[in-house]
Amino acid sequence: EGAELGAIEASLESPELKKATALLAEGSARDAQAIAEKYLVAFPDDLLATMIVAEASLALWELDRAEQLARSILDRAPTFLRASMLLATCLIKQVRARDALAVLDEVISRKPTNRPALILLAESRAGVGDIDQAAAIYEKLLTLDPRCVDWWMYLGQHYRALGRRDEAIGAYRQGLDIGPNSGSAWWSLGNYF
Repeated sequence: EGAELGAIEASLESPELKKATALLAEGSARDAQAIAEKYLVAFPDDLLATMIVAEASLALWELDRAEQLARSILDRAPTFLRASMLLATCLIKQVRARDALAVLDEVISRKPTNRPALILLAESRAGVGDIDQAAAIYEKLLTLDPRCVDWWMYLGQHYRALGRRDEAIGAYRQGLDIGPNSGSAWWSLGNYF
């Protein structure tokens, strides 16, 4: 697997894949996908090119294809975090939160403070009705970055769903203290009354 991940670094030098990556970042998923697919004809085992096609497929809502490609990458490089995150995102978009939980639990076991994985994990937990666990994850995220207004809002929403009124109001107010111009914070607090 180390060789597989090392090959990704070598692929980063490819002008074609640099262009595809730039196009994907600009929102031109179809063009990025076409370039990476052409590259894969010449280099069928290239993980980076496969990843670009998978990410473009996800952006284009070709969810079955994105899932298949992410799984093929993880078969060759099981610890490739970017592929794990793509797979989890794909599963969530397919309303398969329970399947996403298995992927995310594995990511978190390796990287317990990975913020994007924790956010997806909270979303998945909420998606299967584990609101208390979703709230606990946002509490953990806020220990990593207590200045994130959105996390305070999500925490407040989860507290509200759990019937923890005072804690929900406290979370919304904390968000307002940090971001007094946050429309969502004002709306969340005002909507409570």
